[in-house]
Amino acid sequence: MALSFLYHLVRRVAELLRIHRIDAAAKDAEFLVLRHQLAVLRPDFGGSNMKVLVTKSR
Repeated sequence: MALSFLYHLVRRVAELLRIHRIDAAAKDAEFLVLRHQLAVLRPDFGGSNMKVLVTKSR
């Protein structure tokens, strides 16, 4: 019983250490993905594009 508890405790600590180490890399990757999504999905409403949108909305 004690050996099983010790095994699960060591396994959980190792998992937490692995998650902490990967967390910084995962956060950087998430920032890169979000920046890319913003660049792709953010509409560019420049001068001529705005005129087209105004005329189509009427």
